[in-house]
Amino acid sequence: MSKLNEKKIQHYTINNSNLKGDNNYEVFISAKSEDYSLAHRVCSFIAKNSYKVFFADKSLREEGNSDYGRIISRAIDSCSNLVIVSSSINYINSSYVNKEWNLFYEEMRAGRKKGNLMCVLTDFINIDELPIELRNTQNFYFKNYKPAILDFLIRKS
Repeated sequence: MSKLNEKKIQHYTINNSNLKGDNNYEVFISAKSEDYSLAHRVCSFIAKNSYKVFFADKSLREEGNSDYGRIISRAIDSCSNLVIVSSSINYINSSYVNKEWNLFYEEMRAGRKKGNLMCVLTDFINIDELPIELRNTQNFYFKNYKPAILDFLIRKS
């Protein structure tokens, strides 16, 4: 192997090793910051049922790395479930939340990911208002998502 190729491989390995964590998440929680209090409750419930959960407000601090976009992308790639927690249709359509669930959805649609995409919504959202991609997913209202959501979460083997 040439010196140039060795340097490229070494550089790539060093850059990847800078991202902490094993990226072996089962559930990714997507929520706009205005809904973080609701999302923390959903995250807590799912984690207490022995799922490894990624939730940006909590997990990014634990990672201790400022490469947020890359960490979020890797977490979405590793998980088999994405749960959107929202109190507003505008939050679901906001740039970051939309990017997260759309990335997961497109990977499923392309056949590269097997898993479940679901929503936990407040009473302020009517399912008919959801983007068409989310209308046919499993949706729960916040007041009664427990314990039903557990029946739809896929565990990693």
